Amino acid sequence: MVDMLTPAIDIIEADENVVLEVISRSSRRIDMVDKRREYELGGVPEYWMFNGLRHSATFLHLNAAGVYEDIAIGDDGIFVSEALPGFCLKNAQIWDTTLLGSGEIADMVKEMSGA
Repeated sequence: MVDMLTPAIDIIEADENVVLEVISRSSRRIDMVDKRREYELGGVPEYWMFNGLRHSATFLHLNAAGVYEDIAIGDDGIFVSEALPGFCLKNAQIWDTTLLGSGEIADMVKEMSGA
């Protein structure tokens, strides 16, 4: 697990496949610059950033050189994770505020996991 209190230079290896960050006004620079670089140096394969204020999401993956680059969302509006095989997420679902019932949630989780 990546230790957020350890300076990035001390990080050798990460066990996580994905780090998901919810960006807030007070932590924007830390999340988008400092943590991004820390996770990149730590070898975290994917870094997902969600900004609720702007209703935007950024999905990054490590390339062969160990540098983060954007993962493009398909023309169908679906993000497909490279680090979590079978996991996909509809961009429209991220910001949908509709309350769902338990059956609808179960169906959505099955769809996201490719089941």
